[in-house]
Amino acid sequence: MIPIIGYADKLTVAPGEVISFKVSSAGDQDYRASIVRLISGDPNPLSPGIQFADIPSDVDGTYPSRFQRVKLGSYANVDTGEALKDLKSFTLSALIWPTTPDKPEQGVMAKIDAGGGFALVIGPNGAEARLVHADGTETRVNVGKH
Repeated sequence: MIPIIGYADKLTVAPGEVISFKVSSAGDQDYRASIVRLISGDPNPLSPGIQFADIPSDVDGTYPSRFQRVKLGSYANVDTGEALKDLKSFTLSALIWPTTPDKPEQGVMAKIDAGGGFALVIGPNGAEARLVHADGTETRVNVGKH
């Protein structure tokens, strides 16, 4: 588990706009937060190293730790209702940049229930499309790893 993780509610803001920060800490000690300008974030010994400049702000301070469950990655749950029930054919399409292909299978999109379904996954064998039949058998098409 990552002991402390945080994110901003917006990617960018203009001067005077409000931004909120969300932090989850698995520790039992307070944590310190501040705003910095990142000059170099490369820890490589042959680089300039990690360099930053403090930016004074209202965020500066110490805060009590509290654990909040964080679901890493981007996802959406879509209630399809009856929309996919009687389809005879369909197309799945996703533009992805698989940065961790050697990890165990990772779902890109899926809709599987007791009546069958489909899935698009990425994993050690590359991208794979699966059709899950109502009897539980599967048809798989794998494009391999390039």
